[in-house]
Amino acid sequence: MQNLKSIPAFHVLGVKTHAINMAEAVQAFEEAIEQKLKVYSHALGVAGVMEAHRNSYLREVLNESFLNTPDGMPLVWLGRHFGFSGIERVYGPDLLREVCRYSADKGWRHFFYGAGEGVAPLLKQRMEERFPGIQVVGTYTPPFRDLTEEELAELCRQVDAARPDIFWISLSTPRQIYFMRQQLERINAHVLCAVGYAFDVNAGVKSEAPGWIRRSGLQWLHRLCKEPRLWRRYFKDNPAFLFNIACQLLGRSYPTSDKSLPTGAERAAVPSQAKAIDLGKFDVLGVDVNAVDYAAAVHRIMKAAQSASPYAVSALAVHGVMTGVMDQEHAKRLNSFDLITPDGQPVRWGLHWLHGVELPDRVYGPTLTLKVCAASAEQGVPVFFYGSTAEVLSALVQNLKKMFPALIIAGTEPSKFRTLTAMEEQELVTLIRTSGARLTFVGLGCPRQEIFAYQFRERLRMPLLAVGAAFDFHAGGLAQAPEFLQRHGWEWAYRLYREPRRLWRRYLLLNPYYLWLILRQVVRNKMHLKS
Repeated sequence: MQNLKSIPAFHVLGVKTHAINMAEAVQAFEEAIEQKLKVYSHALGVAGVMEAHRNSYLREVLNESFLNTPDGMPLVWLGRHFGFSGIERVYGPDLLREVCRYSADKGWRHFFYGAGEGVAPLLKQRMEERFPGIQVVGTYTPPFRDLTEEELAELCRQVDAARPDIFWISLSTPRQIYFMRQQLERINAHVLCAVGYAFDVNAGVKSEAPGWIRRSGLQWLHRLCKEPRLWRRYFKDNPAFLFNIACQLLGRSYPTSDKSLPTGAERAAVPSQAKAIDLGKFDVLGVDVNAVDYAAAVHRIMKAAQSASPYAVSALAVHGVMTGVMDQEHAKRLNSFDLITPDGQPVRWGLHWLHGVELPDRVYGPTLTLKVCAASAEQGVPVFFYGSTAEVLSALVQNLKKMFPALIIAGTEPSKFRTLTAMEEQELVTLIRTSGARLTFVGLGCPRQEIFAYQFRERLRMPLLAVGAAFDFHAGGLAQAPEFLQRHGWEWAYRLYREPRRLWRRYLLLNPYYLWLILRQVVRNKMHLKS
């Protein structure tokens, strides 16, 4: 939360929740508006916590929010259990109403986006009747689907003309959260705030539960009686929430099961509001690996791109590390790289086992590719793609342009699948440099792509990102492993199943050898400490 006073928070099943009351929430909005920040906020209830508990990407988005207010009484009770005596329920409909009341004398401008047909205009009318002087400068009722690029452009045009301070969002969860994250930079407002069905309540379309029901934590039962369609949410999520909270409070691990993960541009984060993790390099079997998260990696890469600095990057899984173990000359190349990210979960675990480094996730080449493309589109940095085949590159470019319409793709060049002659090298350098690209993705396979980045870093003087199979994945020619396999370090098994003849040596021989070497290094480190 840049330039904002620190707001105390606690975690519920890994989801950041702010220990706050209504007055403090309104004050946080005021600070964000006065300082002309661009932030997003969410009224967080049990349903949102459970969605994020099952979905690591959604959890990441919520944990980067500048404000997650305790929308449900169970979160208030947990906050008090953790010692935050001043926490009170900041219920979405109440938050909307209170901010509108407070803003009438402040001149804040509001835009209402979401809900069903006619609800947002009706809400505007009700707020203007209730709070004379309030400035509601626009409404927009979206269809019950994702906006097309043309519809989104029209929305942005309307918002630009209206110049709101607060852009209120009333969609379902998690759609409203994804929308805030994806459109944070395009929506011209200081605070984007998702408040669920608050529009319907404050417009008078739906009735609120009596006060004693809201205070007792039984509002879910009132909503279920009014809207039986919600039975799956409450009968499934409420018992699961209680079980997992019991595990958290008893100090036991609670199960997670990522699913319904967004793909494509949804996974490519806009610039993070959270502090990046960048702890330096650590030795993993003689290969120096950076302990970074996605935010830090993207920041490093984009900084080098903007300054036209030579910058070699590789996302290394077990196979990449083992190429350095078995070839000391190649290890020297890797250790000269500016950035080596832990692409595989076993490499991330190796950082923890050997050095006690805690990272929230690996920095996976295909996901890093999307995040860098998102940042490049936002910052106007042209990119180049070198490697794979002409067919793959064509499909890759087509898909990336759909994900990131503003992305400038300066050019592509397929691999010749052999060592380049001196003349071909010079032709490639000339092609990339004259294209206007300031960043090049390299997809030649390991270790050829790392050798290329090492040899051409100074000649091209830009970031060279060795990202392996990312070209094939995002071109749609190769399926990625399910998220739960990726999270638990079993992606190799999925890839082996899909490509047994090509990959069996890599995984069946190198993986056990990697684990043995890691174990041996752990034992040696412990013996060294004892001596």
